[in-house]
Amino acid sequence: MRFVLWLHRIHISRTTSAQPDTTIQYTHILMQHQDLHPEFQEEVLIKMKEEADKGKASIINYAYLLDRVKVNTGQLQVYGTQMILNSQKTSYEPEPGVKPDKFNERRRSVGLDTIESYTETMNSRYFGTLK
Repeated sequence: MRFVLWLHRIHISRTTSAQPDTTIQYTHILMQHQDLHPEFQEEVLIKMKEEADKGKASIINYAYLLDRVKVNTGQLQVYGTQMILNSQKTSYEPEPGVKPDKFNERRRSVGLDTIESYTETMNSRYFGTLK
């Protein structure tokens, strides 16, 4: 965990357009998957939003982390990025969200594909988990 905290501080303080996309993406993945540390995720989320507003962080990564934090803290997600298997285990579907009929509108506002396209991607990527 100390390494992840250190990496987060370095990432936020040194993010530039010259950084390779893979470095930024790997850092984001590490932050997003700190599910046992929601307080840390919330700290990152606040800083990420500040940086995204300045154009120094990805608004798409912010959307994913926001939804992750919301779901991990028992709240409704905003963009529909967090998925679960449906009750028949035949398809992925979004975790509960705020006005799900507005997912596509909000997704479009940050540059994400439609929820239908995302569901199709999840189903094809993780087809081994489907019945």
